[in-house]
Amino acid sequence: MTTDEAIARTMQQLGRDAVAAQRVLSNSSGEQRNQALRAAAAALRLRQAGILAANERDMSAAAAAGLGRAALDRLQLDPARIEAMARGVEDIAALPDPIGTVLADGHARTDCGSSACACRSASSASSTKAGRT
Repeated sequence: MTTDEAIARTMQQLGRDAVAAQRVLSNSSGEQRNQALRAAAAALRLRQAGILAANERDMSAAAAAGLGRAALDRLQLDPARIEAMARGVEDIAALPDPIGTVLADGHARTDCGSSACACRSASSASSTKAGRT
């Protein structure tokens, strides 16, 4: 199997997994979704050593493939960056549940597909830019 075929197969599986996850999320409560987000944050912290080890392998492969310094810096993980990721996930869990809210275009948010998560994140960014928290 070529690298392109492997990437295509991985992307197809990620798409199938996302559809399956959307089905589960659409039937979950806001508290269940927030518990899942808090569990993801905890898993980042708990699995930090393994994440850092995998990142080192990825960094070595990326450097060997000629990836530039700026890109390598963006990909490099350290304990502080992993903690920032975990806090970011917890921050999303602390936001108001977007399900049932009315969007700027007048449509009501009725499901929790990937767009709902983006809506939460965008809502937070808009509030932050406007000086609201």
